[in-house]
Amino acid sequence: MSSPNNSFLSGANSSLISKKSLQNNLWAIVNDLKDSMDLWEVNSYICNVLLYSFLSEKFIDYVYNNYENIDYKKMEDTSFFVKCLKEKASNKLGFFILPSQIIENFIVNSNKRSNVHSELKKVLESIESSTVGCSSEKAFKGLFSHFDGLTHLQKVGLEEKNERLIKVLRDVYKLRGSSAFDRYYQYRDAFEFFSSAYASILGKGGSSYFTPLKVSELMVSLATQGRANIHKIYDPACGSGSLLLQFNKKAGGDRTNLHFFGQDLNERSYILARMNMIVNEVDYLNFNISLGDTLRKPSFREENSFDAIVSCPPYSLQWRNDTEHDLLHDERFAPAGVLAPSSKG
Repeated sequence: MSSPNNSFLSGANSSLISKKSLQNNLWAIVNDLKDSMDLWEVNSYICNVLLYSFLSEKFIDYVYNNYENIDYKKMEDTSFFVKCLKEKASNKLGFFILPSQIIENFIVNSNKRSNVHSELKKVLESIESSTVGCSSEKAFKGLFSHFDGLTHLQKVGLEEKNERLIKVLRDVYKLRGSSAFDRYYQYRDAFEFFSSAYASILGKGGSSYFTPLKVSELMVSLATQGRANIHKIYDPACGSGSLLLQFNKKAGGDRTNLHFFGQDLNERSYILARMNMIVNEVDYLNFNISLGDTLRKPSFREENSFDAIVSCPPYSLQWRNDTEHDLLHDERFAPAGVLAPSSKG
């Protein structure tokens, strides 16, 4: 395996990359993997690396903004400062990352790793486990559970697997801009790009994964028309969370009073929606995304009311009303006295 060097950082501090350039760079990363993995696996894999890079950046910015003359990336994992920082950072950010686990350090030291994929999986599991017992645990639980794409590369040797993953890590890291503002926007745009691109690949069924931008903008505009105080927003079929996040964009500056609730039947969507919330800097206390069937087992009955309910439900999902007799007595449908007809949408 070729030894990496710090030259990969040379492209990391450029000015804000245009959306078109960003998309081209993302497609280049996809093309490096799609010959050996299906597109769903590629999507999941790259989104995991994007989130890892974002969390690394977020953590470093937190340290630099709160502690003078501290170069966290150069510290030992066992240092006194690192041990003292864990509780404070976990309470503030919702997670904790050791110096050696910061993406830049992981890449630089990748030549010391015999199995890069396995080592990175341990890092991601460590980040997730750092939230156990914290208020952020639900937001982070299982976020990296689908990070196993390269295990499917049966015909590729370990050395090639290592080289491919190191290249993905470098390429994702290079997407960052020169300031925290630039960097965070790059990650948001990247997640939006992957959500919309893969919805297009899915064709008709993709609408349940990602609501087209113009449609979501129109829906949010209608929901907020003439209303100044919207704080609680609910999407019962939230997909990747793109529709909910339109409220976040529309809110502009102060978003601290926005609280997002969503549920989805698809585990991939459930994971991606939470990733999207985190990358869009929604506080982990301000979103609650649930996995499950909204019709049969709605998650938010205890919520008295919502200020806005928006949804682009999966109309193509098969529905059998003759097997859902209990729903006739559900307070949501009982007033109608009848269920929707059986249909595939």
